[in-house]
Amino acid sequence: MNIIKSKNFLPGNRTVWWVFIPGAHILWWAGLIFILISVESSAQQFRIYGTVKDNSDNPLIGANVILLGAEKGAATDKEGNFEIRNVSSGLYTLEVSMVGFKTVKVADLNIFDQSKRVDFVLEPIVIEAGQVIITANKYEQDISDLPVSAEVIPYEKLLRKNFTNLEDAMRYVPGVNMTSYQISIRGSSGYSKGAGTRVLLAYDGIPFYTGDTGEIIWESIPVTQLERVEIIKGASSSLYGSAAIGGVVNVITKKIPNEPVTYIKSSIGVWDDPYYSEWKWADNLRILNSLTLSHSRKIGDLGIAASLSRIEDMSYKQSGFYHRYIGYLKAEYAFSEASSATLFFNSLNQKSGNFLYWKDSRNALIPPEADQGQSIITNRQMLGLLFKKIISENFFINFRGSYYRSDWKDQTESANSAVTDLFRVEVQLNNSLTDKLFLISGFESSFSAVSSDIFGNPIALSLGAYSQAELKFNFPLIATLGLRYDFTKPDTLESSGALSPKLGLNYKVNENLIFRSSIAFGFRAPTLAETFTSTTASGITIKPNPRLKPESNFTFE
Repeated sequence: MNIIKSKNFLPGNRTVWWVFIPGAHILWWAGLIFILISVESSAQQFRIYGTVKDNSDNPLIGANVILLGAEKGAATDKEGNFEIRNVSSGLYTLEVSMVGFKTVKVADLNIFDQSKRVDFVLEPIVIEAGQVIITANKYEQDISDLPVSAEVIPYEKLLRKNFTNLEDAMRYVPGVNMTSYQISIRGSSGYSKGAGTRVLLAYDGIPFYTGDTGEIIWESIPVTQLERVEIIKGASSSLYGSAAIGGVVNVITKKIPNEPVTYIKSSIGVWDDPYYSEWKWADNLRILNSLTLSHSRKIGDLGIAASLSRIEDMSYKQSGFYHRYIGYLKAEYAFSEASSATLFFNSLNQKSGNFLYWKDSRNALIPPEADQGQSIITNRQMLGLLFKKIISENFFINFRGSYYRSDWKDQTESANSAVTDLFRVEVQLNNSLTDKLFLISGFESSFSAVSSDIFGNPIALSLGAYSQAELKFNFPLIATLGLRYDFTKPDTLESSGALSPKLGLNYKVNENLIFRSSIAFGFRAPTLAETFTSTTASGITIKPNPRLKPESNFTFE
């Protein structure tokens, strides 16, 4: 780590102390990934293969076959065949599941000196709201095993309601309150426009918020590309860090199918006249429409999914309009059965009006005269990388890296603009020490730099280290103990740090009766916008607050 004193490195004639990770550090990470890809186990490897059929001897296509505890699995092909390769010697439990069929497990499967064939016959069942897989603890597990409350929005619900913005879907979740575009879970926060959030949004586990205001940009999320949305309620700082003081929303993207799929979706609507005739301000139809094109396919070991959406809303409010383009690209490549990489690219281009509050009670859908005709132009891009390496059946590594660029400017009286670059890396180690003890540990670092006339030109460095243990007892009790330390250094201001512990218990009496209990402490550092903003908007003057302290909370459930 180097410390450099520079006088004109960022716009503005002032002295800045820079703390950054030099190029050698990047080379070190690249070398680590290369080594992980190239390392192969010296132990002899076997395979587990077979077929999955229904009780009428018909092959089942797309059934999930998972080798529990080994992070290996496969899906059946059109003939119902599956194959799991590179399996080390040992005792395993093999699980087969498919929607509409009863899940089957084969315990004590002994892979000793040869490959093994296992055939399954699944019995059809009535679909119930039963097992749901969730990644609240940064790895996949049954939602019934969690020590905290969680909610899942499946893709089918997103499709049925025809949501074009994930923000609208969140309004239907119990315990979640949306004020404009800001989210509050169980009253964890109020409304503060342009000043961050107390709920973390993650994109397949990658934190997804701006580097200046710390806001969630809901309109950036391509709703048609989601498999499900997970909402974890309560303080989650012990795993996710500063921004998760009120909870976590994790969007899980769709898996790329084996067969090519092309998807076209279009919708159109019209806003009705307001209830009170005095509020009507336009004689023309206020139209809203959307068009989405997407295609996904696999080419050998490479899978690609891409989509482009155009969404337009003329709005029932004057200056409430927006024109939006959302681009999405996901590429997956399997180097081997033990290592894979996923690359994400997300882009948002938007022009929108600026409606903050009404003119008066008789003109509730019209902004004050000083705000009329104002607009905001936004360009945001996110590039993310996920890399996974399985070292053994009990140990694997996840690497997450991302770059998020935000560029916006408004055509208001203050003519504000800002360009922000946010870099983030995370290394996570998952280790099954025994069949009863699972350990997650990791390190996370982020660096943001802002160039603007509203926040100045500040920089910020954040570091975090965490560890969480999950212990299963011989009776149906699961105990979770986690701890994380976060360190934040915002520009020339004082640094801050905090410990965020968590204790959770889950006792399953039976499949229909589960007791949960958790105690957690949360931590949130001020965003650069909260600390350095200096502007005037809609007659409201905002001044910087460099003495702003971090927040903390306590959650008991």
